[in-house]
Amino acid sequence: MAALPGDDLRDLIRQVREQDHAAWTTFIERFAPLLLQCARAVERDRDAAADAFVFICERLRERRAARLATFDFGRAGSFETWLRAVAVNLARDARRQRVGRFRPFALVSRLPPLEQRVFRLRYELGLTFDQILYSLKPEFPGLTEARLAKADSQVAKRVSTQQRWTLLTRRPQLESLTDADPETAAAEEPASEQPDPEWLALSRESHQRLADALGRLTVENRLLLRLHFDRGVTLATLAGMLGLPNPQAVHRRLRDVLAQLRQILDGRA
Repeated sequence: MAALPGDDLRDLIRQVREQDHAAWTTFIERFAPLLLQCARAVERDRDAAADAFVFICERLRERRAARLATFDFGRAGSFETWLRAVAVNLARDARRQRVGRFRPFALVSRLPPLEQRVFRLRYELGLTFDQILYSLKPEFPGLTEARLAKADSQVAKRVSTQQRWTLLTRRPQLESLTDADPETAAAEEPASEQPDPEWLALSRESHQRLADALGRLTVENRLLLRLHFDRGVTLATLAGMLGLPNPQAVHRRLRDVLAQLRQILDGRA
């Protein structure tokens, strides 16, 4: 990743601070690999790393990107080195919040990998059965509804009523980070968090063909698909991360990206 010239970087940060959505998109597209690397350096679990990445992006953009404004262009060292240090510290903050908020029950930690993932998605994040199915298919090829139902049943037997209540009260409430008018947002048709039929169809494509097609998308669009469909990040959280006005805008963006992916797979792009 070649460094941006000083004046170009200074101008980009200024535009981000002015809440220019295109500038924020450019920033994310350019520095997402670095930020993800920092998240993974702190969190080995892929889900936790994805959560940390979202946390980093949210904190970098909050208060009109006040953190980015603290970079001193007159100091020794590159912006990338400085950003890496900031991102690692933010990832550690995210980890402290996560570990402090919730510790997996001992019985669940001894379950097989599929059952552990079902526990996280069902009881920590509150996903539906269908959402869990499409989220786990990339990790567990050949996963069927019957196999998932069995795993779900095994997990349910391990979680007591008291534990369920504890999980429910500790589940993170992911709210939109935008300044959209709540009344206006509420008046709009709610964006669906259900599995997108087109994504389910695309997921059935051969692994290599789909991987090649995903490689032709922008970094930001690949992250958008991965965080929402593979990691279950909500539309509201993605809206805050990408600087979009509301979850409905994220939903429309996802549909556009899926249409582009279908065109690539069909040889029309």
